[in-house]
Amino acid sequence: MDSDDQAPPASPTRGAALTFAVALAVFAAALALYAATLAPGVGAGDAARIQVAAARLELGGGAGDRPLSVALAHLAVRWLPIGDAAYRANLASAAAAALAVAAVFALALALLDATRLGGSPRGRLLFAAAGAASLAVAAPFWASSVIAGTTPLNVLLITLVTWLWVAR
Repeated sequence: MDSDDQAPPASPTRGAALTFAVALAVFAAALALYAATLAPGVGAGDAARIQVAAARLELGGGAGDRPLSVALAHLAVRWLPIGDAAYRANLASAAAAALAVAAVFALALALLDATRLGGSPRGRLLFAAAGAASLAVAAPFWASSVIAGTTPLNVLLITLVTWLWVAR
């Protein structure tokens, strides 16, 4: 077979578009899962403290050691037009969890690309998506993703920092 019969290499733009599409699908699937199983109202313990603090934008006191989580939940309480304040605070946690799952996909893909493990580029996409899906359905993470809390936001931030370190 001569060089004229070979298929041209895939363009980097097409590869980036596929990667973005898979990341978006991972995010959307996780968000749909968490939204479908979201706690419908006021929780107990820390969840309740974050929900109340978010509704009042109280960054001190009971939930004062969680200002970033309270601020994120307050944005949801203030601007989302669905459900009551507690539901919206729970939804903010679910959104942070879905973003964390997408960030784990990006981190896993960066690690697979750096080490050339996983075979072909599409194989690496599949393995990275499987790793992210494993986090999404892990019982402890799932349970903390459907109530107002700090775990999803913490996982998101730690994953993003690690991804920045790996991608440098």
